[in-house]
Amino acid sequence: MQRSTIARAVNDPGEKLAFDYMMKYSPCDNVKSQRYPAMLVEVSYNDSQVPYWEVAKFAAKIRAVKTNDSRVLARANMGAGHGMSSGRDDYLKEALEYHGERGTPHMALTP
Repeated sequence: MQRSTIARAVNDPGEKLAFDYMMKYSPCDNVKSQRYPAMLVEVSYNDSQVPYWEVAKFAAKIRAVKTNDSRVLARANMGAGHGMSSGRDDYLKEALEYHGERGTPHMALTP
């Protein structure tokens, strides 16, 4: 296989074509000045794929450029990994925290 074919297959950022493709779906690099809805951005502290500081930077960048007064909250689960908490009880606890008793988000994200 030629190097350029391999680069496209594994998204090697050293290749311009792969770099341009990756930039299209990079969340932090696609934040722009506009209205954003209220958000709760969650991350797991022990996530090996998405470090917690990347989520903090993403939330901070949106807060800095948004043109409306919606809330952007960031929350780190200190005991979870890349698929949220492991174990049935922790997963159910997270689902209950998010959905509340009536199946709707209970956090007041709008001012």
